[in-house]
Amino acid sequence: MHIILDATDVWLEADFLDRMVTIEGLEIVGGEVPDFAECAPDSYGLKGSNDGINWVNVEGSFHEQDTSGSGVRYYFEPREEPLSPIDYRLVSNPGSVYHSWTTASGSEVAYLLVRSQTPVPFSPVDGVNYESGTSYDHYEVIYEGTATSYFDNGLASDGTVYYYSLLSFDSHFRYSDIVAEKAIPEERQKHKYFRFHIDSIYGCTDPYYEPRAYTEELSLFLDGEWYQVIIDSEGRGSVAGKSISVRSSVGDLANSDAKALFDSSRSWISPPVFVENHCNANAPVFAEVQFSEPVALTGYRVRAGDYIDQRGYTLYEKYYGQPDKVHWEFSDDGEMWNAIIDSYLDDIIYQDTEVIW
Repeated sequence: MHIILDATDVWLEADFLDRMVTIEGLEIVGGEVPDFAECAPDSYGLKGSNDGINWVNVEGSFHEQDTSGSGVRYYFEPREEPLSPIDYRLVSNPGSVYHSWTTASGSEVAYLLVRSQTPVPFSPVDGVNYESGTSYDHYEVIYEGTATSYFDNGLASDGTVYYYSLLSFDSHFRYSDIVAEKAIPEERQKHKYFRFHIDSIYGCTDPYYEPRAYTEELSLFLDGEWYQVIIDSEGRGSVAGKSISVRSSVGDLANSDAKALFDSSRSWISPPVFVENHCNANAPVFAEVQFSEPVALTGYRVRAGDYIDQRGYTLYEKYYGQPDKVHWEFSDDGEMWNAIIDSYLDDIIYQDTEVIW
């Protein structure tokens, strides 16, 4: 739905007090997913003034794009060159390498990922379209597209070193500078026991209630593949062809408390063990998964409940809140536990959230 408002009546004013500034771009997140996405602005812009009375449009600032969900970031003046991707990260597993990166918001329209077994980075020629699946000398283009992640599968796990060149390009096939990395697909450490811990929550604005964590639908990244965990009311099931059993610090498995964490139609709710928002629980809140044989857990997906928005408020129960700090631990005997440092997530979980290490 597109609703036209009287723009003279809907505005926010920022006064920079004792100095003049130049604003070159905006980042806007509108609406509260999933309940109020329809309220997100989709047409907006800036006006500037030196006296607070006479206002003029800031050139290039007026923009039309839906801001719901992850929002919109844009610059007022078009970038003349594609910028290199940032936060490029590789995660190796047996036979595969997972790639992820972040856009730099220049003039780029897509990305190119090139693999080789030589340490010399790929050197593209502007104006040439390097299509996915094609080879050039010692280089193979393994991905061309707009996504910001890619799984490179079918690799050798014998110690072979793979070299990668990641770059972006614009609509004229002008290429950014190369971001180069290397990876060795190999076996990861395997363990039989894992715990998913909720350390802190955000929400619960009513002071008469003790906050409770509220989350659901946990998926596991095992040996380089994603798996949805399915268990019965007794906490038993299978993942990746291996038998598992699940127990929970939350309560009795007969009431399906642990099962609810892995089920999109249910909710996993903790006891009132959180003293206040952004505070560690005064008792452990975790789900423990025991495998029939050791596995390599290298990532997870999780989300909060359907009826809680990104601020932690709920339409139905005032004492529920989303996790805003979680982590995993591993054990080989179910007694001695060690934190998986790269598993820590220190951000509110109000939509599908993925962590891979």
